[in-house]
Amino acid sequence: MRMPSLVGAVVVLLLRCSITVAAAASSVNIALPGCKSKCGDVDIPYPFGTTPGCYRPGFMVTCNETHGPPKLFLDNGASPGHGPEVVEISVANSTVRIGSWVSHFITDNTSHVQLAFSRGSPFVLSAKANSLIIVGCGFRVLLHNVDGWTYGSCASFCPINNRTGEAFLPDNQYFMDILSYPDMSPFFVPAIAAWGLGELSCEEAAQRPDFGCRSKNSMCLNSTNGAEGYVCRCSDGYQGNPYMTNGCQGGRGRLAAGIIFSIGVGSGIIILLLVLAVVFAIKKVKDQKAKRMKQYFFKQNRGLLLQQLVDTDIAERMIFSLEELETATNKFDEARILGGGGHGTVYKGILSDQHVVAIKKSKTVSKERSTSS
Repeated sequence: MRMPSLVGAVVVLLLRCSITVAAAASSVNIALPGCKSKCGDVDIPYPFGTTPGCYRPGFMVTCNETHGPPKLFLDNGASPGHGPEVVEISVANSTVRIGSWVSHFITDNTSHVQLAFSRGSPFVLSAKANSLIIVGCGFRVLLHNVDGWTYGSCASFCPINNRTGEAFLPDNQYFMDILSYPDMSPFFVPAIAAWGLGELSCEEAAQRPDFGCRSKNSMCLNSTNGAEGYVCRCSDGYQGNPYMTNGCQGGRGRLAAGIIFSIGVGSGIIILLLVLAVVFAIKKVKDQKAKRMKQYFFKQNRGLLLQQLVDTDIAERMIFSLEELETATNKFDEARILGGGGHGTVYKGILSDQHVVAIKKSKTVSKERSTSS
């Protein structure tokens, strides 16, 4: 096999190995074995699930496959599948991006729009990630929890009030999305719901058999996102699902191994390229040396004279008289000798027309003729 082909084959093999390692690292399960992990375009990571045994209490979701593509809905506690639509679930942030409806109202009328979760639900609308917005003048909007307590309000005052208005509660990313996707529905905006596990602190929950942080490379944090209870995170240097056994993967050890592997691949490629460069350099030096030696021996063996003879039109064999040959070689002067062998001696000859020729004088010749070549 030629050296370039061998190097190419090894490089391709190393790249395939790195791709295989990357694919294996990205194939970590997000749901329990035998449980649905995707609905349409939305991933369903544990503690969420669609069937009994696949979710923690309060985290049931319903995949409605009558839509195209299928849509995922939170359980509202009363009628499964009729809660808010789920757009995205983030285990790392302990949040769910849900669909929120735009409320339309008329002056002097009081209207109520329910975007709430059942009592005891682990979900709350995030005060940090959402904004209450009013479109119109002369309106006031109040936010109540399920117990009737007001925990937010917004009012607009203008010299001239509108007859109609709108209110909605989008997440803070909504305006960036609407600039990117101007065709978004005016009746549907996304909102962020935060969630936590249970009503206990990490210290208390850790003593219970249903403690949610299952991965050995996870840690527990008391909820600070407005929800009750606690949340789980993968330890520093790890990523994945802390709510599953061995769910946090890709730790420092694997990271170090990945770095070492990458360095090894890069070093191997560099070494192969250096070896290839050295091989080419040696071959080039040898070729140049052989060329110089060829030129040296060409000159040493009167190659220039031979080349001159070959280039002239008298290079073909001709017959001359002995007198002509003696005149051309100055009577076979030893100073004209070019070389010799077992059959004769070669002299440099200059003909009457000033052409330079090589004349071979055999050791045994006739008295009248001599052959020239």
